[in-house]
Amino acid sequence: MVIHEVDVLKNREIYERVKKLYLSAFPKEERLPWWLLRLSSRRRGIGLSAYLADGVFCGMTYHIFTDHGLMIMFFSVDRELRAKGYGSAILSYLKQQYADKTLLLHVEPLDEVDAPNYAERVRRMAFYTKNGFLDTGMDVFDVGGRFRILANGEVDIVKEYRQAFYRFSFYLWRVRICQGG
Repeated sequence: MVIHEVDVLKNREIYERVKKLYLSAFPKEERLPWWLLRLSSRRRGIGLSAYLADGVFCGMTYHIFTDHGLMIMFFSVDRELRAKGYGSAILSYLKQQYADKTLLLHVEPLDEVDAPNYAERVRRMAFYTKNGFLDTGMDVFDVGGRFRILANGEVDIVKEYRQAFYRFSFYLWRVRICQGG
């Protein structure tokens, strides 16, 4: 499977597919307004990308570059293609393309065993672990709630996350990061 990255803002058909995927994949309370993602992705160091596998649309990321990291703020694979290796292929592509960066992302914590989507959280954590991500033991609190930070390497988590959120928010948003429970 050969993955190609496409700038969403340069392809109208892909733009509509990514928008639809984003709006369906993330709960409303965890999403940022689409117009904000679109606008901020025009800035240097921020990307809204689609991924094609052998020419077929398979997923999207919204990501922010920092000094030593690439924070993947939103990542989703097309619902019809999940559990078929596309997510792993996209992550492998990102690791290869940005080998000089530590990939960072955050997921819903596993400590909320009474959460309605607990089984999904467990599967998601297993997926990222299988793809070389480790639990950093750090939590980030943002608009959508509390999330556990995962990384595929070692960096100063607090510094990189703050830099990513500042870059995204025009240096207005101070994110809270602390040792997780």
